[in-house]
Amino acid sequence: MKFVSIRDAKAHLSEYLEKSQREGVVLTNHGKPQCVVIGIEGYDMEEVVMMTNPNFWKMIETRRKQPRTSLDNFERELAHRKKKEKI
Repeated sequence: MKFVSIRDAKAHLSEYLEKSQREGVVLTNHGKPQCVVIGIEGYDMEEVVMMTNPNFWKMIETRRKQPRTSLDNFERELAHRKKKEKI
């Protein structure tokens, strides 16, 4: 992660925007972090909106806490249901 003063970032904005595509750039004001610039080149607008939505991440965290099924068990259950449908 690169740390840059706001003054320096203003003077070299294009350079730091380019750097942000490879690593986060932390902008500081009087030595204190103010924000992080993270490159999003290659993402479409929908992905960017989703990545920055705190409700989306809360939903992901909730889902990760739920019980999981192994792929083997899922495939067995799916095969079992398909057999029942044919009968």
